[in-house]
Amino acid sequence: MREFSERLKGYPLAEEDPPKIEGGIGSPGEALNQIHVGLTIQPYSSSGKLLVVVELASEVWSTSNTELLQQLTTRFLTEYWAINEFQKSLDSVLGGEGEAFLQGL
Repeated sequence: MREFSERLKGYPLAEEDPPKIEGGIGSPGEALNQIHVGLTIQPYSSSGKLLVVVELASEVWSTSNTELLQQLTTRFLTEYWAINEFQKSLDSVLGGEGEAFLQGL
């Protein structure tokens, strides 16, 4: 989480490897088998707009239950000033204080 927060300080954000954080089921040091929560922030336009992608999914315990997967992906635009405010509030949360909100356009 701290690495994600630090990457949000970059300007401009990297197009080829944007800040991303994911949580789910998998072995340590390997790619996740299932992503349950994901947040990616990437450049969207030359005018400084950023695309935020939020992913949420339920757990699937066996391959025969994959049709029961509940999944949501949502996208919205934001700007660098909002990322800056989000990054500061995220650091506060990591320090045990407050809440972190990311404002869209």
